[in-house]
Amino acid sequence: MNALVFDIQRSSLQDGPGIRTTVFLKGCCMRCGWCHNPESFDLQPRTAVLPNGTGKTWGREMPVEEVFDIVKRDKPFYDSSAGGVTVSGGEPALFPAFVAGLFRLCRRAGIRTAVETNGFTDWKNFEEFLSDTDLFLFDYKMTDPEAHRRWTGTDREPVIRNLERIVNAGKQVILRCPVVPAVNDDDGHLKGIAELVLKHGLTCQVMPYHGTASDKWKALGLKNVLEGKPSMTEKEARDILNRLADFGIPPDRISLP
Repeated sequence: MNALVFDIQRSSLQDGPGIRTTVFLKGCCMRCGWCHNPESFDLQPRTAVLPNGTGKTWGREMPVEEVFDIVKRDKPFYDSSAGGVTVSGGEPALFPAFVAGLFRLCRRAGIRTAVETNGFTDWKNFEEFLSDTDLFLFDYKMTDPEAHRRWTGTDREPVIRNLERIVNAGKQVILRCPVVPAVNDDDGHLKGIAELVLKHGLTCQVMPYHGTASDKWKALGLKNVLEGKPSMTEKEARDILNRLADFGIPPDRISLP
């Protein structure tokens, strides 16, 4: 039960409720043009030189027990803030045995668990850790199937199918929606977000585009199709919240991270 880990962030406030430790696993089945973690794409360690001249290696194979030893250190902070551990990526469902093993240890220790997923994987992978997962942070990228294929490299249908299965299993789900101006901020996509939120009784987080990962794209030799696109302003992000509210989502069920 090993996985390729490229980062572990303690005292995180962005990946679920409360104070959390976020474990980032390397390997992803999507190739989103706005990805903040392009170093997570492939299933092998990668070394690159950043623009400041610093060398950086992403990816180290770690067993479940070693990761848990790090995670459990902050249990008092989880307990005081209703936080816990989040496994992100990349795509955690590519390592179902690792996630299941880590979450079993967390459950025995009384630590809450969350997974951030893009939903594009075989359902059997989710089944391995479903029972020990308290919260799914489910990324929803595109409503139009052709746009989904163009911008992520994958089909939308399996994503929607797995979302419905997770909801039907009674799991808490927060729909996380990256929004990129002139890419997926159209009314059709925002209406699609609202329909999913209302259909399944979800809450929604809008994840505004920012270009802070451009140095990593360059260092890795990857073509950044959004190179030069400015990060969204706070006003632009709040305008998205207002437009989603216009499509019927109650304001208390939409937020920024």
